[in-house]
Amino acid sequence: KNRYGMGRKNFNVPPGTNIPFIAVFEDLPKNLGEFTVEAASSSLGLAEQ
Repeated sequence: KNRYGMGRKNFNVPPGTNIPFIAVFEDLPKNLGEFTVEAASSSLGLAEQ
């Protein structure tokens, strides 16, 4: 729910760095065997001044 991340960890992330995250899905169909998640978009961050 916090798009900026805890302690603003989503800002100025160096290339090749990992940021742990979790995705939670609710009310999935009982007969669901598998699913795929794809990134819908991304954007470049602002360079530090």
